[in-house]
Amino acid sequence: MVNFYASLAVATKDGRYELVQEFTPSKPLRVIDVAALASTITHIARDFSLFCHMCHWWSALFFATARRMAGDPPIHQGPAFDKRGRGFGVRFVDDE
Repeated sequence: MVNFYASLAVATKDGRYELVQEFTPSKPLRVIDVAALASTITHIARDFSLFCHMCHWWSALFFATARRMAGDPPIHQGPAFDKRGRGFGVRFVDDE
């Protein structure tokens, strides 16, 4: 089992990234499944990658699908939860 928290702690430690939300899988996520998910979303987004808000769409879709694959565990809100899906004060992704 891969522990994603190790790299998450490092990424948020220096302040360049803020934790938006996280979940603890209720069933294991295999690395091959996570890699396949990332590859599939990237392939689907190929024709739309010219838009600056696609990173919000990509990450929202990845998070929601990975969470479903992990048994639909509860979401734990991070300090930047209220900023999710936004860029320049505009909501690009509505996950409510």
